[in-house]
Amino acid sequence: MGVKMGSIPLREVVGMLSTTPSKVIHRSDLGDIRVGQSADLVFLDRDTLSVVGSLVGGRQVFANPDYAKPSLTKHLASSMYNEVLEQPSRLGETLKGIKEVCIDIAREFSRKPPRIFYLVGSGSSYHAAVSARFAFKRFTGELSAPVPASEFPSWVGDGEAEGGAMIAVSQSGESTDTVRAAEKAKSMGLPVIGVTNNPDSTISRISNWAITIGAGAERAVTATKSFTCSLLSLYTLAVEVGRESGHLSEDLYYNAKLSLASIPSEVSKCVSECEWRTYTLSEELVSAKAVFTMGSGVTYPVALEASLKLKEAANLYAEGFALREFLHGPMQLLGENTVVVVFEPPAATPDVGEVVDKFRKYGSRVITVSASQDEVADIVAASSVEEEFYPVIATVPAQLLALFSSLRRSLDPDNPSKLSKVVR
Repeated sequence: MGVKMGSIPLREVVGMLSTTPSKVIHRSDLGDIRVGQSADLVFLDRDTLSVVGSLVGGRQVFANPDYAKPSLTKHLASSMYNEVLEQPSRLGETLKGIKEVCIDIAREFSRKPPRIFYLVGSGSSYHAAVSARFAFKRFTGELSAPVPASEFPSWVGDGEAEGGAMIAVSQSGESTDTVRAAEKAKSMGLPVIGVTNNPDSTISRISNWAITIGAGAERAVTATKSFTCSLLSLYTLAVEVGRESGHLSEDLYYNAKLSLASIPSEVSKCVSECEWRTYTLSEELVSAKAVFTMGSGVTYPVALEASLKLKEAANLYAEGFALREFLHGPMQLLGENTVVVVFEPPAATPDVGEVVDKFRKYGSRVITVSASQDEVADIVAASSVEEEFYPVIATVPAQLLALFSSLRRSLDPDNPSKLSKVVR
């Protein structure tokens, strides 16, 4: 074809194939393909694409695993995939819907600032709480502590909780562990802020204030948009609390609000730019005996969330670690048939590269996700948002890797066999 192209929609690839006499296209002619439109493309070999049903060299193309890669488009019927795509619009709705309640909460706390914020949740909601810790540290200057909901009653005693406040995060608002933690907090005299996708839930009802994240109905058990909308809600609350308390100057507040407002478009860009690459790399995960996901600083909770998505959707053994903590024992597990996925923080230090080189030395396949366009990485999830907000962006490739790994293993990413949407 002789024309080098940038990222193009899959439907355009199909149109090009229909007008190409040979009915094949070489990858070198395409640049990056953006998956996400209805068609059934297969690889005939490492670098050659065609459409199922086409005649190539007098023979019809079938999606036969003996000579064709898995379909690029069988994920289209997946709720998880479509909920990943919904994230930009849902994040925009979140920003609109939570503005007033976050300001109201912040003004109330400016009169009597909590001594500490307990950030409580389970599963993905706990990972959102861990991420919120970084935003509360920078934007409010107040103490905060992420606590697994199931552990709150035993970790936090009545005396030490005095003067604190709880932020209870639960997609459904009905998680037994989170409800119990919120009830325990109320019995201690702590005000409770509920962050949930269900305004009629138990968490919303028993909380002093309820922030409804506005993610819309989430059909897949494997949470995607509810996670990122929870993150955005928590970040917004932190910024408003910081302003009302006087911790943030007007300039810093303005810059933070601009950064929050850019998140929907930044997520949209990340989906487009990462989709094809994550599909390709997912092939390296499906046969791994173990996948280790790692992050540092603000990307540590992203690593936790990535490992959870791989467990839930792809039924892979995956564990998340703080990058350098992995050196303290778990590194013994590295070797052939293990994959390490490293989510580099925006302010990556040289020792990140040194640690990654060490992992490679022991025979593991290392996949790097970089926050910088200038970095040489397997996946670039670049963004100009504030560092504390970057997890919303970095989570996208984690979601896509889990989705495509699931489909390559012929699993249903929407309905893991042993899991349900609400844990009671």
